Amino acid sequence: MSRQALHKYEKGEVIPDSEMMKDLTDALGLKQDYFFRESLVELGPLEFRKLKGLLAKEQSRIIELTKDVLSRYLELEEILGMESGFINPLAGRKVISTFEEVEKAAADLRKALGNWARILSTTPSNCWKTTTLR
Repeated sequence: MSRQALHKYEKGEVIPDSEMMKDLTDALGLKQDYFFRESLVELGPLEFRKLKGLLAKEQSRIIELTKDVLSRYLELEEILGMESGFINPLAGRKVISTFEEVEKAAADLRKALGNWARILSTTPSNCWKTTTLR
């Protein structure tokens, strides 16, 4: 595929035929429906704490995979009529500024999440967002 063709696909000027769509999804490791659904998930700025040397391309792949999984999960919640409210188990904490405070908050979060902590710890490359909790 030429650089110009890829640019036209990205800008929506040309729609790839089914054969090209299959080639694209195979190359990117995605399912074809990925390109036809609206993204419900936007992620804030991420830091890869354990993988500082991770290539930008791999970071992008992990971010898009995460958005895809979360979008599918939210779709299921909507189909099943599940409530998707979020209660921050760390609400009310002061700003975290030391490594020890980060580790304590992470342990508290794992405890609050219970079984979800085990599930979340098996996500690709154990990459998590680092943020200021208030």
